[in-house]
Amino acid sequence: MFEQRTYEGRELARLTIRKIGWQALEAIDEVSCLSLPCLHADLSLADPNIDLAVEYLNEAGFVFAGMLPGYLGEYVLRLQKWQRSCTDETPRFVNLEAIQVHRRIMSELI
Repeated sequence: MFEQRTYEGRELARLTIRKIGWQALEAIDEVSCLSLPCLHADLSLADPNIDLAVEYLNEAGFVFAGMLPGYLGEYVLRLQKWQRSCTDETPRFVNLEAIQVHRRIMSELI
């Protein structure tokens, strides 16, 4: 069981997977092909196949983004894929520290 939502104004798509199976893996392929800068995949940590989904998402370019306790009533693992080629926006930095944080994040996403 899964749900896919696209947030056009935020240039974000989110795939929420509650039960990992072949249909969920097909949904990962579909989301991975979207031309949006930011893609999220949320996985239930209660699913016994979470390791397969994480490996599949990693191969598709997704990286660890966070742990969301209590999200959707359970523990959820969020992975993110940043597609820099899908946006021409550049963040506005207010100081040197913000630039350094941005560089660190981008080095981890590449």
